Amino acid sequence: MTSTVDLPEFGISDVDTLLCDLGGVVIQLGEFPAMTTSHLDDPWNAWLHSPTVRQHESGQLEIADFVSKALAEFSLEVSEDEFLRQFAAWPGRPYEKSVQQLKRLRPYCELVSLSNTNRFHWQTFASWPGFLQLFHRHLPSFETGLMKPDLAVFHHVLAELDAEPERTLFIDDNAHNVAAARSVGLQACQIQGEDQLSELTEHLLDATGRP
Repeated sequence: MTSTVDLPEFGISDVDTLLCDLGGVVIQLGEFPAMTTSHLDDPWNAWLHSPTVRQHESGQLEIADFVSKALAEFSLEVSEDEFLRQFAAWPGRPYEKSVQQLKRLRPYCELVSLSNTNRFHWQTFASWPGFLQLFHRHLPSFETGLMKPDLAVFHHVLAELDAEPERTLFIDDNAHNVAAARSVGLQACQIQGEDQLSELTEHLLDATGRP
């Protein structure tokens, strides 16, 4: 069967640190109609480059101010309450298979979450029994003040973890983030959803004969 993933040419024994994105890799992302049905030609490009979003996800803007500023910036025709309801529901539950793959990988490397996220959504993640404990460490953007795909976030992570880039594997669903990680010397792989994470896990473990 043809692989759906650009698999690395090494196994888990060559990885000391695994940096893992959350949304789209471990956590399902739901609908966000306020953005997708808006007048914006490319809503997700606008979201990724939004000063308001970056302020919120780097910990500089609390949720109430974020909602009002986002509605104004994007000229959205929904109420603040409706926008907040949709925003809260955007991250769904964790993918079941992704959780199982992380449990398989955890004994062999330092497992660190590296996510562009905010304190509001993080409270939801923390409410899921055992979820945050899947990882050894967390470096969310609202705590570091740094966001992918900015190169500064990867330099910060390597320094914070005292990690060697060539023995650090970064996985993310966004191609721009993967390219940025590779540009500073990290191993990186684009992974979208639980099936691709399962495929990567099998490859990493099979390459060194581990269960």
